[in-house]
Amino acid sequence: MPRILGWAAAAALIALIVLTFGPLPGWILDGNHPEAGTLPLTPRLAAEKDLRLLLLQAIAGLLLIAGAFATWRQVSVASGQLAIARSTRVTTAFTSALDQLGADSAARRIGGVYALDRMMETDPGEIPRILPVLAAFVRQDPAVPLRPVTADVEAAVLICLARRGDTPLSFAGAKLRGLDLTVHDLRGIDLTDTVF
Repeated sequence: MPRILGWAAAAALIALIVLTFGPLPGWILDGNHPEAGTLPLTPRLAAEKDLRLLLLQAIAGLLLIAGAFATWRQVSVASGQLAIARSTRVTTAFTSALDQLGADSAARRIGGVYALDRMMETDPGEIPRILPVLAAFVRQDPAVPLRPVTADVEAAVLICLARRGDTPLSFAGAKLRGLDLTVHDLRGIDLTDTVF
């Protein structure tokens, strides 16, 4: 349907331009000024020329408005596509980081922690969604009793503490043995049954 309307608008525009260079100025002049038929040829041609120029300026103005509308529409569509692409990219990066958090390799897990940190740095709006994931990663670490906290869990804890702001945080039951958190403000964090 929009394509048909576009073709109809183009045909109407071409017809209007042809009529503007043809009989339309004479018709308008005769219809609006009954005495125009009695004008000598030179003044009538000058009046038609002025009217033709006015009509062409009006057509150019309409084309300018149509062009501005088409540009605005393209920018709107591109903006929507960009938002979808960004959302897809964030989701893909988030999924990849979660896969890394579940890896057997400590290096991959640390990579996942820092990938999530990078996402929070790039888009602070993601902080309330990512911090609980990192806190859950910290809580589920199967730390061996008396073994110090691993580097990946330490990185996750420190990132959570650095980025938490007003976001609720729970390390309840986490094994954080050997991790010095004395310089951090732990108020408001659930540390129930946390082992230090």
